[in-house]
Amino acid sequence: VKTPDTLRSRLLKASREEIPHVYAEAGMWYDALMAISNLIADEPNNPIFQKQRAALLEQVGLSQVAQYELEQAGLAK
Repeated sequence: VKTPDTLRSRLLKASREEIPHVYAEAGMWYDALMAISNLIADEPNNPIFQKQRAALLEQVGLSQVAQYELEQAGLAK
């Protein structure tokens, strides 16, 4: 899907940490997942990013995957 100009403009203004949220708000789930996964790859010990990816997975109905994500990160309740 071609990125709409308005979304492209928002992405250019967003901080690296805001990019997954911008994509998610625009309904670009795969791009949001890729952006948060890139943040995790760069900072694998940052629990905030891992929790955000789990929350994104929950939002699209992948509860078991989200739970696994949290368990692997040592963040499961």
